Amino acid sequence: MSRVSPTTAVAGDLRLGARLRLYGELEDPLQIAVSGMVWAPTGSQGSYASDGKARGLASIVVGGIVADFIAWNVQGGVRFRPSQ
Repeated sequence: MSRVSPTTAVAGDLRLGARLRLYGELEDPLQIAVSGMVWAPTGSQGSYASDGKARGLASIVVGGIVADFIAWNVQGGVRFRPSQ
């Protein structure tokens, strides 16, 4: 199978996500949250914008705001993806 580089821009997979803050308020120096994302295979496989399979991500997010102008964030999680 020959592979040819795409010649135009195309939209990739649709991504939907949510984040739920468990600890801390909006402008606190320490906040903890859980987040999740789901990718729907809406992009074109022929244009390398999708692999044609749904996938997801579950993560924990730790972050905050320091001195009213420094925002920091660390995120770690597990990606769920079907075998190729």
